[in-house]
This record gives sequence, C-alpha cells and structure tokens, in this order.
Amino acid sequence: MTIHWSKDSKKFALEREDNRKVGDYWVIHSLANPRRFLEARSYPLPGEANILPVSEIDIFEIASKQRAVVQPKNFVDEVLTISDAPQYGSATVKNCARSRKRTAESDAAIAR
Repeated sequence: MTIHWSKDSKKFALEREDNRKVGDYWVIHSLANPRRFLEARSYPLPGEANILPVSEIDIFEIASKQRAVVQPKNFVDEVLTISDAPQYGSATVKNCARSRKRTAESDAAIAR
C-alpha cells in the first residue's frame, strides 16, 4: 500500500495491490543454520491464470471527505499504477495502463 499526496495537499491517492489470487512459490533455504526452512512467496509463474495482481487506486479529498475509486477502462487485465514525477518540482499523479495483450490499436486508445 502506497500513499501519494497532491501538490496542494488537498487530496491523496491510496494505491493498493491484491495478490491473494496469485499462487505461492516455494523457496527452500537450504543453507540456513542449524536447520533448513521453507518459505512461501506470492509469485506469478508463466502460464498461470491469475498472473497479475489486482490493483486499486482510491483518491480521497480531505475537505469533503469524498472517495473516488479509479476504474480500469481499456483492458480486462489492466494494471493501474501511480507515477510520481519529482522532476516537475513536486509529485504529480498520473495513470498508466498496461496490458499483456498490447496492439497498435490499444496503444492508440491509451494515448487518447
């Protein structure tokens, strides 16, 4: 979970990622002393059905106590992220879309 504040501090965005549907990947720590141990990590493997985590972005306005949920619009398997751009003086919020099935037509839809 990551929190991003707007430049004027009147809004903030909460970025969450749900990995519950992503399968576990098992790691054996064979060099651990005095005993080896097994660790499970949420890790997507190629060919699995749920390889992308489910992303959610909520934008909160502090003065009105309103919440807006950003919904994916372009793809079924779209991943939403927030990019901070410190080169502009302070953080700005941008939406980025990513899909496993990209085509020239879908890239044009994102650019619009």
